Amino acid sequence: MEYLKQIISEIECNYLKMQNCDAVNTIDWIDSIQNFRHREKNPTLFVFLKGIRCVSLLNASLVLLEKGFLQEMGIFFRCLDESIEDICLFIPDLVAKNDCTKTIQKEMLEDFYQEEFEDISVPLLKNNKRNTIRRKNVRATNARNLYNPIDVYNHAQINQTIYNMNSGYIHGAYPHIMELYNSCICPNYNTSGITHSLRIQENKHELLRHVYSLTLVAKNIAIILDNPYLSEEFSNTQKNIEDTEPQFKANNTETFKSLGIIKNDASSS
Repeated sequence: MEYLKQIISEIECNYLKMQNCDAVNTIDWIDSIQNFRHREKNPTLFVFLKGIRCVSLLNASLVLLEKGFLQEMGIFFRCLDESIEDICLFIPDLVAKNDCTKTIQKEMLEDFYQEEFEDISVPLLKNNKRNTIRRKNVRATNARNLYNPIDVYNHAQINQTIYNMNSGYIHGAYPHIMELYNSCICPNYNTSGITHSLRIQENKHELLRHVYSLTLVAKNIAIILDNPYLSEEFSNTQKNIEDTEPQFKANNTETFKSLGIIKNDASSS
């Protein structure tokens, strides 16, 4: 547990340093909505903010793990998977300094930056309609961006299976709820957290997998923000994790494949 705390804290510290980059720090206070908004909304800001959400989700997952709320971690894992997939939709073009002109990219940006209400100064009047981006289309696009291309259909199917597994925790599917039942000693439903379970170790490993995934995308985001120093810092964190969990290093290529990240000289080590 202490290792997870240390490595997540390290990632958070380095990631927050990127907020000082010119491309993402033009923020103004808007009186009409009593909140902050960026002056320029673009793909670079998109990937940076999605990473901010991931860092927050990692910290929240750590709190749940300490308290034994493993089901609720499944909800956060799905949110993490979605955010990382969204980031990977843009990384290849941004690292190559290409314009993000794919239809799915433009739709993703429009949906992301859309305000929740038609008139943001009067929020209770009417919600804006959101055009939900189909996850299978995101995965298929990411699969086509692979450094070593694999079958697009199989790539999407694998990620869909993982996605559906964690979806059951969001919707409260029967098989997932029954994981809370404990027949040992005093049969009962564990509604206050599970502190003694083999699944705790499984969730620790799954959390570290998501930490590793964010590290891989974060060093690319640092490249996009023209910060080679922080990119190297994330590379060092990646090596730290691989030294602790050798299977990550052994599966590095497959990890890149599952994320849809292009390996390049600046980001691979």
